[in-house]
Amino acid sequence: MNLQLIRIRNPWGQGEWTGKFADEDEAWDDHKGLKEKLNYVFKSDGNWWMRYDDFCAHFNKVYLCKIFPSTWSQFSILGEWAGNTAGGPYPIEVNPEEEGKTSEIV
Repeated sequence: MNLQLIRIRNPWGQGEWTGKFADEDEAWDDHKGLKEKLNYVFKSDGNWWMRYDDFCAHFNKVYLCKIFPSTWSQFSILGEWAGNTAGGPYPIEVNPEEEGKTSEIV
């Protein structure tokens, strides 16, 4: 059996998956030693494992975030990012042989 699991973390720690492979679900009993191999401890901490198929069926968006330790500092500068390095697609390079020529779009 090809079992595909994905580990999910809710950074706010509120709410967890309640389907297959939820904490204390019987599916863990069908795969002896898997919980230990994954070093997984059942607790209400916003972390859970679920089948990849269930993930695809129940979620249509994923938001990624990096939570930094409280010992890190934050520094912000108000301003505007402008110029050719400010977001968006990279500017198209002009072929020097084509420079100065114009084309008409019909």
